[in-house]
Amino acid sequence: MTLNTDDAVSVPARTRFLAEVRNSDVHQHLWPIGFQEALRRRTSAPRLVDWTLLVDGEPPYQVDPRAHDATARAAIEDHLGAALVIRGLSSPLGIEDLPADQADDLLDAWHDGVADLPNRFRAGPRYADASRTSMD
Repeated sequence: MTLNTDDAVSVPARTRFLAEVRNSDVHQHLWPIGFQEALRRRTSAPRLVDWTLLVDGEPPYQVDPRAHDATARAAIEDHLGAALVIRGLSSPLGIEDLPADQADDLLDAWHDGVADLPNRFRAGPRYADASRTSMD
C-alpha cells in the first residue's frame, strides 16, 4: 500500500501501514533451508560444508545454525513486536559475481525459501541481488 492523502485510503488502512513501518526491521540475514541445501550442493565457493562457509578470498567461517533457524527467529520477532521483517541476502557470499546460471540457482533457492516464511517476513527487491555477470 502506498501512503497518500487521498480519501480512497481509509484511516484504518493508514494506521495499519504506519504501525507496520514503525515496527519493522529492514536488514536481516537468514538462510532458508532450501538455500542452505543449494549452498551444500555446490562444489566451489560459495559453499556450505556442514556449517562451515567457504567463500573465495576468506578463511573458512563457522556459521551458527541458530542464526538461520526460521522458527527461532520468528519467535524473537514476535517478542520484539516486529510487524515486518525484510530479509537481505549477504553480499560477501559473492553470488553477484557468479555466472548467471549458478547465481540464479542460489537466488531462486533463497527467494523461494523466504516466500515460505511467515507472511511478515519479506525478501528485499530482486534487482538488489542480480548477478553482475548478466545484467540486462
